[in-house]
Amino acid sequence: MKTKKLLLLFLIINIATIFYALDIEQTTKQIQVLEKWIAHDQTDHQSRVKLAEIYEKIGDVDSLKRAKELYEESFRLKDIPYYHLKYGSVLIKISNDQWFPPSKMWYVISGYNEMRDAIEEEDKLEYRFIRAESCLTSSTSFCLDTAAEDYNHIIINYKEEKISASIQQIKYKLGIVYEKQKKYNKAIQIYENLLTDDINPETRTEIIDRIDILQRVR
Repeated sequence: MKTKKLLLLFLIINIATIFYALDIEQTTKQIQVLEKWIAHDQTDHQSRVKLAEIYEKIGDVDSLKRAKELYEESFRLKDIPYYHLKYGSVLIKISNDQWFPPSKMWYVISGYNEMRDAIEEEDKLEYRFIRAESCLTSSTSFCLDTAAEDYNHIIINYKEEKISASIQQIKYKLGIVYEKQKKYNKAIQIYENLLTDDINPETRTEIIDRIDILQRVR
């Protein structure tokens, strides 16, 4: 019985490894094709953004720098709020790898200002979600207040077709923001509200555990 379990685990790991390798191969091919194309067509801002989003998803230091270059090229070709928003989001991600405080804060503030201006020009739920996610994952607390405002705005105005995230995901992220701000009572309130929603057992268990910990430290 134990041998069967080990064989099954081995099989699952191998299948996952194969799919991961195939995904990397496909991504590499996409990058190569798009890099060649934008070198040929110096005016194609849409392909630049598509390529930037791939690099951004990869997420290592060099990839984020390349994504930054591509987003900047894109909004210089076509001044669209979404391009500025994504550029600002990448600046904040780059800031997380900066060890020199002035450099870190330059990236954070510059990124925040780009996203703020983009949303002032075109306010969409998905745009607010991108900004909130960027602020939540920042290694500084500079724009946590904005993240809380954005998540609350999304919850109040939620429309499934307007945003890729579920309402439950948004509530959970808001709870995390309140935890980071040490607003433990607000976090507990959000989590308790979330428990009344239809969520999977694993998430329910995690939230109950978080509530228990917060009740001890508040």
